[in-house]
Amino acid sequence: MSFKKNKIFFYAFLLNWALLLGSINTTPSEIFYFGQGLDKSINALRILFPLISSFILMMIFIINLKNNFLDLIEKKNLINFLFIFYFILQLLGLFTTPDRSFTLNNIYLVIFGINSLIALILINNFYQKKNYYKLNYFLTCISLLFIFAIIIVVTIAMYKKVGIAGFVLLYNFIDPNDTLFNQVLPRVTGYARMLAVLNVAIIAYVINKKLFKNKLYIILIFLLSTLIFFVQSRGAVLCFYSLIIIITIFQIKSFLDKLKLIIITILLPVCLHLIISNDRDLHIELKEKILIEKKIKINNDMLKNIMETRSFRIVNNRTSSGRIQLWKTIIEKYEKNKIFGYGPQADRYLLLNKLSGLGYGNNASSAFFYSFSSAGYFGFVIIILINIFSCILLYNKIFVEKIFNGKGKFLEILSLYFIVFFLIRSLFENSISYFGIDFLLFIAAINALNWKNIYFNLFLKFK
Repeated sequence: MSFKKNKIFFYAFLLNWALLLGSINTTPSEIFYFGQGLDKSINALRILFPLISSFILMMIFIINLKNNFLDLIEKKNLINFLFIFYFILQLLGLFTTPDRSFTLNNIYLVIFGINSLIALILINNFYQKKNYYKLNYFLTCISLLFIFAIIIVVTIAMYKKVGIAGFVLLYNFIDPNDTLFNQVLPRVTGYARMLAVLNVAIIAYVINKKLFKNKLYIILIFLLSTLIFFVQSRGAVLCFYSLIIIITIFQIKSFLDKLKLIIITILLPVCLHLIISNDRDLHIELKEKILIEKKIKINNDMLKNIMETRSFRIVNNRTSSGRIQLWKTIIEKYEKNKIFGYGPQADRYLLLNKLSGLGYGNNASSAFFYSFSSAGYFGFVIIILINIFSCILLYNKIFVEKIFNGKGKFLEILSLYFIVFFLIRSLFENSISYFGIDFLLFIAAINALNWKNIYFNLFLKFK
């Protein structure tokens, strides 16, 4: 398919991707609130438009599948089809669970997940490598612009609530029920994740374009790295620091550049936080300032805990945030004869009210346990396979194609970073196991790297 003759499809794919991003954090039930105020009307359209685009895209896919089945399969991507099968299993799980209704509110995440996968399959089928790469580049850019916009909006909202001093102690003071435009604000962990993703993109650009001597970029990376650590989300810090170590070991050749990256992303932010955290007078002064000036409603027990503890949560808090208890509960409550699981967001179904009194939350906090609860035994195996094939892809790109040796384009380098980041994140967050920003960035990255079916070609090289 010629790009010049098919600009409509090109822009349609971009629009569809933007609509999917815009739908995040909305539900189909919000459609009924259209006309009841500007905020509610906008939220209704945010969910309605991608539902319509999903229907149109599925019709296009079915027509192409009927006419070009073998061609679509040959042009793969294998992981796309694994994810589609995984989402279908979730629908089967929901259908075979009498206690849960087969409604749009329960299946819309599956619909949007399949929408994004079909879009990437059709892009692979419609375009040759040059335009395929170009479109994937725009999809990634749209995703990063969306993240940047959310960071700005959320940062302003958080600043109004806790002030500039509050960012030193953000984990203590942000209420997970805070709303903006009639939508729940991203949790602190999600905020830290978005900061890390944006910082990873900047680091990829700096390394790819050899801009380590550019002071503006170095300062920007340092500021974002500092904010990431100050937020004290252990998951985001672990993913970000693990990726930095991998980049330092396998990609950067210059010792000075290695040292510079470690200093601005890890050493300086940690030292700065240590200085503030260990200055007890400053620490208490900041907390009192936030509580008084921002008039945060907080009960006596919470006040005592906040005032007596330091903000160095990553070191001082040696618990698993209840994850082990969550995983045990899912296994205990899972009926062993549920081959296909309980359907989308089954972790919430299994954990509802069970652990709420203990403050552990109601999500699985692991892609593996989420897949097990939502899509059963087969879904669990599929997520493992996706992780294995993703690691094979990473191995091929790093050690066979050697894209770290100056051969990789910016999008390839960034995509590789994202795959590593989200594979690590999926160990202790639902992440890529359901439709959301993690999932969209992950599958876009997989498709950007996997133009050729390397899984089988790689094995042939060892024969």
